[in-house]
Amino acid sequence: MADTVPTVRRRQLARVLKGLREKSGLDQDEVAAHLECDHSKVSRIETARSGVRPIDLRKMLALYGVTDDAQVEGYVQLAKDSRQRGWWVKYRGLHQTFSAFLGLEAEAQELRTYEQTFVPGLLQTEDYARALILGSARTAGADVEGFVEVRRQRQLVLDRATFTLWVVIGEAALLHGVASPSVRKAQLLHLIEQSNRPNVELQVLGLGSGLYSAAAGPFTHLTFDGDLPDVVYEDTATSGWFVEHDAEVAAYSHTFSRLIGGAMPPQESRDLIHAIAERL
Repeated sequence: MADTVPTVRRRQLARVLKGLREKSGLDQDEVAAHLECDHSKVSRIETARSGVRPIDLRKMLALYGVTDDAQVEGYVQLAKDSRQRGWWVKYRGLHQTFSAFLGLEAEAQELRTYEQTFVPGLLQTEDYARALILGSARTAGADVEGFVEVRRQRQLVLDRATFTLWVVIGEAALLHGVASPSVRKAQLLHLIEQSNRPNVELQVLGLGSGLYSAAAGPFTHLTFDGDLPDVVYEDTATSGWFVEHDAEVAAYSHTFSRLIGGAMPPQESRDLIHAIAERL
């Protein structure tokens, strides 16, 4: 998925086109022959790995029996919208996979995030984010302030009335000496403040919990409006990857449910965060 594309729109169109093709009883080779292109091009379009030009889209829709002018123009507009550049493309150094994640995050209905080591990006203060970025192998030599600004821009999604964030954060992340005590204290107090938002749920997974092994590492489960399937994103030290197969996504959903059940309730979590902040 290209870093210049709002991937939600591309995925919407890809899902529509695959459904129309299957309903028409055609296989990808037959569509490729109609477009006079390679089979792989059709596959890339249907898996949202590449966009589709309006001229090819009109040919595909005609082949699938879509003749209503308003419907055709609606799909063509969706294809054009999917080629618009996202706000993040002006920031150099972002990994392509992470850029794709930003496109999904910006239009998600709900994010369910598990983090073991650090405070999740959507809840970071600028000073805490700066300290993380300066210590990251992935962003070594990069525009630090640009990366901080990306964090800040991402957080605007929290102001969207239709967006929900549910975070389970390991207690170790609250104790990690990633920054100076004053920066860490400010970050913890910010966590408490953000957890009082009506669309933010925050729970802490205690150090004594046996559920630390329930997940191999941090992950984010994204859900969307409409019939778009859920996606899971795993961030790594150097890049990241997506999980989109239904059975695998369901396994992550089950894991997050277990983490919720084993973590401290929201108020108890806030009390712990406040106590740790006071010790700083």
